[in-house]
Amino acid sequence: MALALALLLGAAASAVAQNSEIYPFYTSDKSRVDSLATVCGMSIERSLNVPNGVKNAYRNTYKAIIERTAMETYGRVRTTALLDTVLEPFVQSVFQTLKAANPSLHKSKVILTRSPLANAYALADGTVFINIGLLAKLSNEAQLAFILSHELAHVELRHMQAGIEEHLDLIFSKEFKKEYKKVAREKYNRTKKMEALLERVSLNTLYHKRSNEMQADSLGFRIFANTQYNQADAYTALELLDTVDEPLSTAPLALEKYFSCEQAKYNFDEKQAPSESIFEVEKEQPKFANSDSLKTHPDCQKRMAYLRELSPGIEQRAVNSGKPTDSMQRVNMVSRIELVQSWFDFENYDFALFEALLLLEKEPASIYARNMVTLSLYGLKRLLQAHTFSEAVSTSAPQFSANINMFLDALNNLNTSDFKGFAACFSQKYPSKEPISEFDLAASYTVAELTGEQDAADQARLKYQSQYSAGRFFNLLFSEQPSPH
Repeated sequence: MALALALLLGAAASAVAQNSEIYPFYTSDKSRVDSLATVCGMSIERSLNVPNGVKNAYRNTYKAIIERTAMETYGRVRTTALLDTVLEPFVQSVFQTLKAANPSLHKSKVILTRSPLANAYALADGTVFINIGLLAKLSNEAQLAFILSHELAHVELRHMQAGIEEHLDLIFSKEFKKEYKKVAREKYNRTKKMEALLERVSLNTLYHKRSNEMQADSLGFRIFANTQYNQADAYTALELLDTVDEPLSTAPLALEKYFSCEQAKYNFDEKQAPSESIFEVEKEQPKFANSDSLKTHPDCQKRMAYLRELSPGIEQRAVNSGKPTDSMQRVNMVSRIELVQSWFDFENYDFALFEALLLLEKEPASIYARNMVTLSLYGLKRLLQAHTFSEAVSTSAPQFSANINMFLDALNNLNTSDFKGFAACFSQKYPSKEPISEFDLAASYTVAELTGEQDAADQARLKYQSQYSAGRFFNLLFSEQPSPH
């Protein structure tokens, strides 16, 4: 197992060594991911079956859930599956190790996605998804193995199927119908009461029931224990998940260091976000801002206590476990690059900029991180110009860390005129060299556009269009308007 992984990462390292800079995976050929998406959608339809002896309304609703789940799975795979040459083989290697050690498991597969959310989940057909946002935060291979074991346990225990049936049993029950009518007649707080009632019977709530998570931890630990991985890392995995929603660094970003200079001074401490009117409706956060993560599943502290019952002494053994391995550090670095790119490609330029700056703090020589800072600035300015900024950029919120909230407050106080100075100061700190990659050329174009150097922008645009007519940044750079969210 260790030798295979070493050979795998060694081959990847050799491939990347040909270019000292690491870039996100990209291919214009979508045939492989399209084929995988089709297979996954059809697999969902085959794995979910309407129970016998149910009424037509129940049957039709169940069929609608199957159809919607199949379509969502197809779309999720088609738009987010990451079939690269470094991270995907690494995840597959760990997954195959688990399956080899547990030959009685049902048929299953794992898909790595480009979603920036720190999450993993399983579907009824045995498909396990793990997001790049989670992979970027793991310390070692064993933690990944335990998380995958937990998701495989959900499959073995048929939790998705049971959740659907429990959901439908509840909403078609006489008790629920009676309670629904009662709430509908309420004069006060009717909306909140209705939301609470519907949340109680939602599929998401039933999927994440504490009893399900405990069952999956129990069986998942047995699946994990059949391998040669250090069992104590099951505990370190839960410790990590308890803080998984925190950014990779919680230190405040020194924005003035990057975007303020003698020729364009900008004091971020003095620029406060405008106060909200008492009559203003709370702004709806953009996509991903309120999304599910493993931290939002039942309390990790309770799950850790349960693991201590399953394996007495595991907490003490975990003290010397969970250490970062060399191979995982490389996986983390490539994952962080994919994470930045994922936020950017999903047009979340706020979090793309935040993560690019965090990456630049850790890797000051990263040309990729520098390029993504300027590209994200350009994306944000275009949103302002198109009057879609408030729809696409998050505002500070309790679920975010203090440094993210400070960063978002700064963004939400910007004007289009601020970006010229930001780009000029950042370019002064990180002078550009002759472009040698698509990222370099795209970034040089955005810097010229942001600073108003039209001749340089025109030259970079023509060069990009001639070399990368099917490039990953073509639509952002040269479309008439940013696509609204």
